[in-house]
Amino acid sequence: MPLKPLSRRAALSAAATFAMLAMLSPAFAQEGASLAARKPVVAPLQPVEIDVRIPGYTGPAAIVLFDNRKRFAGVAEGHIENGVGTLIAIPRGALGAQWAALFASGQFVVANPALFTLDARTEIWTGQERFDRFVSNAAAIFTAATLSYTLGNVAFRGYRSPDSPLIWLRDHVYAQRGARYFDADLKTTFDDFRRYQQPDGSLPDFLPRPPWTDRALRIPVEADVEYLYVQGVYEAWQATGDDGWMRSHLEPMRRAVTYSLQHPLRWDAERGLIKRPFTIDTWDFEYGPTTIDPNTGKPAPRHWIDDKTIWGVFHGDNTGMAQALTMLARMEERVGDANLARVWRDVAASLMRNLNALSWNGRFFRHHVPAQPFD
Repeated sequence: MPLKPLSRRAALSAAATFAMLAMLSPAFAQEGASLAARKPVVAPLQPVEIDVRIPGYTGPAAIVLFDNRKRFAGVAEGHIENGVGTLIAIPRGALGAQWAALFASGQFVVANPALFTLDARTEIWTGQERFDRFVSNAAAIFTAATLSYTLGNVAFRGYRSPDSPLIWLRDHVYAQRGARYFDADLKTTFDDFRRYQQPDGSLPDFLPRPPWTDRALRIPVEADVEYLYVQGVYEAWQATGDDGWMRSHLEPMRRAVTYSLQHPLRWDAERGLIKRPFTIDTWDFEYGPTTIDPNTGKPAPRHWIDDKTIWGVFHGDNTGMAQALTMLARMEERVGDANLARVWRDVAASLMRNLNALSWNGRFFRHHVPAQPFD
């Protein structure tokens, strides 16, 4: 029996509720009808051809699309001639498989639960090869910098710098700011570092990796590790949208910032600022000539803290912590304690007031403001 002309309003009203469409009985489907995308994986907003078969039918047709979150994702309309036709869809919505329903004459004909998979990849098109290859070259660099291994039944993964065989938290967090556009696993590294958090809230600089080291260790002069952990978790959460995972790191992050803001090795109570030995920027050794490592008896830079340590305030430790506290406040507001969020914001503001008063000379932050004069 010939089908009636398509009513677009009927098709759209029928598409208004995914649940209703998904429950339509196959008994109403046109026998032998089908719809299939010519590409199994498609990019957002890039037109894709959909081949349609409705035996014995000539007339208009429409495909109603729902994304992987069961949200309406658009309609593709076209004409069927002698039972076959090609409709053009514009993919949009959440990534993943898209459910599709074919309509003709306002009647549901057939469904495809996975018409195509929507997948987004960052690309640049300029017509100039050096720019067009930028994204693929960047992705290749991050792939080459990825380090994965297991110890026992624990998986370790992260980004390393070319000068070290270890996963350093600092290197990983800064690399992640580019890698998050390519990498689907942004969580494992922070789970690994959390595993080695100390009772006082401090975190190690790097993870164990035999034979180089069988321990996760902290370089004593470093004062930025805790805020980097918070920043890294925040940015991984923003990229993944995983509230549950972020919540699992909330208490460790609170302990981490509390360590930096209270422990006498990190906190200058008189100035109300984070302190560190006189390192070059955030490097892991104190400025000065090579000395003898008290642990190994061998010549080494000053990685340790002792009675000869030159203390001071480095601006980056405090601006980094202020940013981390603001990020932590946003996470508290999302899944944690709103009262604590206000506390973190207040502390961030206090850090910046104190830093401006101490380090800002009217043109720039002085790099290191010593706690006492030294030669």
